[in-house]
Amino acid sequence: MTPVNQLFVNSLDYLNDHWDTPIAGSGDAILLLDIPRGTLKTRIARGHALAHKNPGEVRNRIEFTGYHLVHNLLQDRLARYGFPTETADQTMYDVVTSYTERVREAVLAGRRVDMILRFQKHSGDAAFSYHEYDDGRVEPFTGDAALIVPIGTMVVRMAVQIYMRSKDPKLDFSL
Repeated sequence: MTPVNQLFVNSLDYLNDHWDTPIAGSGDAILLLDIPRGTLKTRIARGHALAHKNPGEVRNRIEFTGYHLVHNLLQDRLARYGFPTETADQTMYDVVTSYTERVREAVLAGRRVDMILRFQKHSGDAAFSYHEYDDGRVEPFTGDAALIVPIGTMVVRMAVQIYMRSKDPKLDFSL
């Protein structure tokens, strides 16, 4: 298991504390999620990415909560590798939503930073399977045609970036 230092703890706590409050604008989200600007704008316009739209004087201001960032991170990674995140029955959307809440429980509150998710398509139909593993071990899956998402590591990296940009008084840059 990856050791969890104080920076990780503070960062995960900060993201968890801002789960339902805006912590990033669209410019920050593009960098945090590593999604091209045009792609994110299109997904927001089509309702495929989650965001708060706050009316402004000239145009709407787009903001993201911690929940939005984690949800969009997972949804983007699935879309990149061909998993249908927008289906007629919303099955995969429900999976992403469920795992977003699970990430909050396991990674943010439970400190299981080695958590991985495994998604596998089944040949011949649109069916897929998905599994969660807390130990971060991927050796048992070598040879499988599956998408392995190191969601714990990805969320920790994003949380640290968000926390380092914050003005939290607990931030200490001394050596």
